[in-house]
Amino acid sequence: KGMRAKRVLIVDDDYVTIDALRALLSNHGYETAACQDGGRALDLVCQGGWDLVILDLGLPSPDPGRVARFDGIKVLQWLGRLHRHVPVLVFTSNEDPEVAREAVEAGAVGVVRKGDPIKQFLQAIEDATRLPAEPESKPPQSTPTTVIWQDGSDRLTDS
Repeated sequence: KGMRAKRVLIVDDDYVTIDALRALLSNHGYETAACQDGGRALDLVCQGGWDLVILDLGLPSPDPGRVARFDGIKVLQWLGRLHRHVPVLVFTSNEDPEVAREAVEAGAVGVVRKGDPIKQFLQAIEDATRLPAEPESKPPQSTPTTVIWQDGSDRLTDS
């Protein structure tokens, strides 16, 4: 197939989880990168080219001296604000349905629990990477709209 591999960014503070996910996803044809904290995740997503972010909600806060505490929900909210077109799948060991609801409200396309069957996890990834891109999906019928593109240019588009 001449299709490029889907690029997935894994954000988790646990090396073991990162290694397991990278191995699993590479075996299924995904290209992966990983980082261990929210601030770094935002930097990487800003560089572009991602088809999916897999985000652990239980990220540690950086050293207590720092003001910004990028826990998983914060990261989700930031990504939703800055990069709505990149779907985020939450991967968490938290069983609380309230946490899942909060994640979806903050913009996650889905929540997978760390104990879930692998097949279910892979299906969630496939579904998430198949979603239509949000921002440039379709302007309303024939109303010219100005879109600020990722490269910073604004081109007048007419559907």
